[in-house]
Amino acid sequence: MKSDLNPFPAIALSCLAITLLLCRNYCYQDFLQRNSYYALEVTYPDSPMPMVFANRSVIKITLDGSSNDKLNIEFARGAIKELIHQQGASRGIEFTITDQAKYSSLVALFNICLKEEARYYVSYDDKFFVFNRSPGRWR
Repeated sequence: MKSDLNPFPAIALSCLAITLLLCRNYCYQDFLQRNSYYALEVTYPDSPMPMVFANRSVIKITLDGSSNDKLNIEFARGAIKELIHQQGASRGIEFTITDQAKYSSLVALFNICLKEEARYYVSYDDKFFVFNRSPGRWR
């Protein structure tokens, strides 16, 4: 006895169900990627001032919420890039962030450090330090 059932509808429904599941999974992964939250672990030392530079060749920049902050941040981008590519230097950049400075200025400093792949930077009280610890010796 031969079966008169056509397998096409069952195969078509299976393919449709698999396609819908794959589309849902793709959309969910895309949603997670766009709405991800990241945490930044911050550790504060017990000492009152964490950074002491071996030599006093420190660039000091003040962010005070004025229109000069954008210029200072652009200058900082170049200075950080130059700083991290120097071999054997014990130099640093010290940012003083006043109460009038915008939060976006601090975020911009963190973003610059992440983008330029700076290895040593810390935010402490009203200061933000970027420094180079002799990369030729420490790597």
